[in-house]
Amino acid sequence: MIAAFLAVEARAKAPLMPLGLFRLRSVSSANAAMVLAGAAMFSMWYFLSLYVQNVLGYRPLQAGLSFIPHSLSIVLGSKIGPRLMNRLGAKTLAATGAVISASGMVWQGTMDVHGTYLGTILGPGILMALGAGLTATPVAAIATSGADPADQGLVSGLINTSGRWAAPWACRSCPPSPPPASRRATARRRRWPTATGWPSRSARECCWAASC
Repeated sequence: MIAAFLAVEARAKAPLMPLGLFRLRSVSSANAAMVLAGAAMFSMWYFLSLYVQNVLGYRPLQAGLSFIPHSLSIVLGSKIGPRLMNRLGAKTLAATGAVISASGMVWQGTMDVHGTYLGTILGPGILMALGAGLTATPVAAIATSGADPADQGLVSGLINTSGRWAAPWACRSCPPSPPPASRRATARRRRWPTATGWPSRSARECCWAASC
């Protein structure tokens, strides 16, 4: 579908998405960054939901409530991001946010069957989400700064689409592995015998590598 869309847009006299926009370095680099960030962040919540339910034994409601600090951290990062961008500059802030998010990914990559909420979910999650919030605003600013004023709305939409499109791609590319053998996981499988597994090592590595 993507190939067909690009083929139609390349031949259209008045395309919805002029492909010439990607010749701008600011637009292409910002979209590439959002693809990687989206692949890391959105798939991370999917894998974590498997981990907290199938390994830590959380109920679905408990799993959802445990992610509230993540959402609040993203909101905080997006609120203070514009102020910091005026002081540090867009590129510096984007790089700083990416480093913070990647550090959270690396920290969370050490998860095992003996993980705890504070050390496995809360601490790394706050770093990942805060870094994502700090990165979003400067990346959008970098992308739109190189485009004509008439195309800035389109470029902004492309940034959002790139991040959302990458999430299912990342989940499909890094499937979970069977749940590990532990008392909590065994008890969970007895209650939910058809439950999916937990994040495999390759899945976790995909997440934090994309964040880097």
